Amino acid sequence: MKHLAAKIGLLALICLLSVNTRASLIGDEVTLEVLRDGLPFLDPRTRAVGARVEYLFDELFIDIGAESIDFVISLPFPSSWNSDFDFIVSDLDWVGVSGEIVGLVVSPFQGAGTATFTADSVTFSVPEGGSLVPGNYASIELITRHAAPAPASLALLGVGLAALRWSRRKPA
Repeated sequence: MKHLAAKIGLLALICLLSVNTRASLIGDEVTLEVLRDGLPFLDPRTRAVGARVEYLFDELFIDIGAESIDFVISLPFPSSWNSDFDFIVSDLDWVGVSGEIVGLVVSPFQGAGTATFTADSVTFSVPEGGSLVPGNYASIELITRHAAPAPASLALLGVGLAALRWSRRKPA
């Protein structure tokens, strides 16, 4: 009987640990919209987040990682924007756990650029006259809040621990 309890406890712990509780954008489909002076500049583009650059526009690369968004300008010479541009990455839904964006950490971007967010989108804006130099790079780390483990997961953990404890008891 103790061996059965030990096996049940071990199985419960393995099941609990095998559940993906780490949230990631890898595998999610996200949409990019580009606005110029507040009007659509390009048609919205939807891509699955993977291990490659998701969006490529001439000298602009946008790479969406598990928990970040990178904007890389690859110009051979300095330049400046002649319009306001907004790059909106939306439909950010985490794979494995539901969640929402609650903040951003933005690396310095040479020239001009700001980042704002909603619960499921990030907007990177470059105002008219913003200067761009070769190698400009902005990395936006997403600060997120995710759902707590379900009560059933916690109950499964409790059953597993209780079964392991019971299986190790010495007979009286």
